[in-house]
Parts: sequence; C-alpha cells; structure tokens
Amino acid sequence: SALRPVSENLLASARAIPEMLSLWIRPWALSADHAFDAAGHVGAAVAGLLLLAGLVAIALALRRRIPLLAFAILWPLVALLPTNSLVAKIDLVTEKPLYLAWLGPALALGAAVSASLAAASNRAARRRVAGVVVAVLSVLAAASQWRASLGRDPVRLWLDATAKAPECSRCWNNLGMARLLAKQDVEAVA
Repeated sequence: SALRPVSENLLASARAIPEMLSLWIRPWALSADHAFDAAGHVGAAVAGLLLLAGLVAIALALRRRIPLLAFAILWPLVALLPTNSLVAKIDLVTEKPLYLAWLGPALALGAAVSASLAAASNRAARRRVAGVVVAVLSVLAAASQWRASLGRDPVRLWLDATAKAPECSRCWNNLGMARLLAKQDVEAVA
C-alpha cells in the first residue's frame, strides 16, 4: 500500500500522539498491537492538534515560574516528534517511543516527591509521604510485572492483542503462529 501524504500523516499523528500519551494513564489499554485507524476523522485530528497546541502553550506559560513542570509537559512532545510527525509509518500508535518520552514526567514526579518530603513539617508527615510513594510504586511495580508476564507467553500476549484489536489481521496471524509453536495445532488453525 502507498504511504500517506505528509499532510495526512500530520493529521493522523495529531490523533496518534494523544492516544499514545493516554496509555500512561490507561495501562489496561497497553497491547502488542493497537487498533488505530490512520484514516480517522478530520475533526478528531483537529482536536488532537488543539490539545497538543494547548499543552505547548501551558508549558511555555509555566517555563519561568515552574520550569520543571514545563519540561515535563514539553519533553514527551519533543521526544515523540521524530517518530510522529512528517515521516509516515505503518503503526502510528506504538509503545516503545513512550519509554524515552516518560523521562520528563518521571524527573518532575521525582522532584515533586523530593519537594514533598522536604516540605513535610515533621517525621510523621515525612513517613506518610514516603508511605504513599512506596504504596504507589508497589502498585505500579505489580502492574508492570503482570504486563511483562504476558510477554513471556506468546499465546497470552497475542490473545490479549486480538481482544484489544479484533480487526487486526497481524494480531490473529501472530496468535496462530504462537499457538502453532506451542503445539496447539487445532487452535492455531482456527
């Protein structure tokens, strides 16, 4: 199939970037393959562009008062720019570019935790802040462990992907291959 023209790719990327960034707060939507239609509605692309422009405007407004927050907002957009702008790619919503994009928000969250600990008025308050941080990190670590466990079992990985992207032939093909390799011949043929 032909690659999208630059203008169509920019509109598709304007929808894809917010979708990708939303995966940070929607971990249940993580998948080996995403059901994202590049030929989506122009209105959704305009909404995506407005959202991205709004984030840039907020970051620029905060750059002098709260520079770390401005960095946390701008960094993901800058990190995603090389892979989600002019160059057409088959899969617009992917997770790997989010790893580098998370650096800015992670630094800001770390600084916020550090500032909260420093601002705590006494030892009990610092313990409460530390307890909340440990609890949140424990939940996130458990969720990461669960998600990583899918990667260790190709059949489970592709079952999850087909459930989330039922129209994606690549997911079904990969599920069939995973089942074939797991000696599940009847299921692989189905």
